[in-house]
Amino acid sequence: MMATIPIKLNKVEVSKIDYLVKLGKYKSRNQAIRSFIEKSLLQESINLEDDNLDIEKIKNILYQLWDLQPAFNLTTESNKSLVDMVSQDRMR
Repeated sequence: MMATIPIKLNKVEVSKIDYLVKLGKYKSRNQAIRSFIEKSLLQESINLEDDNLDIEKIKNILYQLWDLQPAFNLTTESNKSLVDMVSQDRMR
């Protein structure tokens, strides 16, 4: 099943697409644009079947960052550490 997605392109982009269609590389603008999108998406690492985030993995990463925080002495513009900011925010 296909969905229709309206897009806006500048005149130069449309001219290039029209030129490729005129050369016979694509049968239509639609086919050209669809091909460009398909090629671009192939370069992305997207796994639609893995829609559940690995919460434990995220927790472990956050705990590791928490352990590293004092070593990096992460501060904000107000020179408060992240620990101080979180603690202060929790007291509100």
